[in-house]
Amino acid sequence: AYENGTLLVASAGNAGDSKDNVFYPARYDSVIAVSASDRNDELATYSSRGPDVELIAPGSNILSLWPDNHMVHSSGTSMASPHVAGSAAVLWGADRNLSNREIRHFLHQTTEDLGLPNYHQGFGLVRADLALAKVAISDNKNLKRSTDLAFLEISKGILSPEFDPKEYNYITHVDYKIDSIDITAHLSDANQNITINGDLAACGVAKKVILNPAGTDSEIEIIASVEGSENEQIYTIVVKRESVPLTIPNLLLPFHGKIIQDSTIIMEWAPVAGATHYAIWIYNVTKDKLVFFEVVGEDTSYIHDDFPKDGDVYAWSVAANNIKENTWSNFAVPIVFINGSDKNFLPPILISPKHNSNIESMSVKLKWEPLEEATHYAVWVYNLTKDELVTFSNPIEETYYIIDGLTDNGDIFAWSVVPSNIYDWIWGEFAFPMLFKIE
Repeated sequence: AYENGTLLVASAGNAGDSKDNVFYPARYDSVIAVSASDRNDELATYSSRGPDVELIAPGSNILSLWPDNHMVHSSGTSMASPHVAGSAAVLWGADRNLSNREIRHFLHQTTEDLGLPNYHQGFGLVRADLALAKVAISDNKNLKRSTDLAFLEISKGILSPEFDPKEYNYITHVDYKIDSIDITAHLSDANQNITINGDLAACGVAKKVILNPAGTDSEIEIIASVEGSENEQIYTIVVKRESVPLTIPNLLLPFHGKIIQDSTIIMEWAPVAGATHYAIWIYNVTKDKLVFFEVVGEDTSYIHDDFPKDGDVYAWSVAANNIKENTWSNFAVPIVFINGSDKNFLPPILISPKHNSNIESMSVKLKWEPLEEATHYAVWVYNLTKDELVTFSNPIEETYYIIDGLTDNGDIFAWSVVPSNIYDWIWGEFAFPMLFKIE
């Protein structure tokens, strides 16, 4: 339909907060995808968003036709897209000779920038009044569309210079995942030649252009010239690939303080948007020795075989990487686990501070009952208020542990102890955690 001259407009969808969730048919390159704005000219919370969004229009609390001859106030991108379709109809009514591509171009060039990200607003807020004025000016100038470059198609959407330009500079944004774009140059004179970045191209045939990495600009030069003439028209397009910073992975398994009795350890973490690889390290805290460091693929789990069941304390962490853009996230806060022997014994009984105690000191003495079979103990303290590990001690022989420097701003802490026999490489179970609060 688009190739036959029809302008296609569709609502982006009401999928809400996600980086890339525009629905079909709006997702097609031939369709104008419309997101919805609210009364404050912000992206409506319910609106879909992503690199396919081309225009934004009011979509919240819009007076709308309803079945059974009713008028209701409704919200959604289905209320936003008619603003764009109606604007296009007004332009076509003003000049029946315009093509669907030229209508699309006028809608792009006359938008109002709401200051939102491109994947929220596309080119901007549709403005029928400005677009209509632009059509009227073009018609009054009686500009010739039979010279040079008629218009350009660039992947999603249409870019069209002012008619008869000497040089055309345009900045467009594409999604960070896109490595190349297709440029189609339409010439109004069959005797013209077109080159894209120095390579001869055919009129109306898409040419693939490889883009620079995300975060850097790609400057594309398009030259139109008449056969046998030295005159050239130069068009310069600057393409910016949006770069999405990588977030820190969320570590899932094994969870913090887990006692494992297996020679096969499975590490799992949540996927990170934009990541192509992950780096994982495992450290033997007991022996102060790096066990493993490797950059793995896009899988969000790693299986380590032949892991020693030595009763040592281990820490592990993961960082996300986009190998194409050479960007890294920070490593996640390490998770600590123990790979115990096949033998085990009961956890110790915690004595003080008792559960739900209120303590008026930033120095706390933790005490527990001794176990006959245990030679050492490891202490674990966690700040529940700030969701961060305070300490995981090296094995100690005493049945108490003093921790200093705790914050006195009402934070709640959890603590526990795990026993071990370092001579037989046996670890017991963690005692059930107790809570205390620093007043």
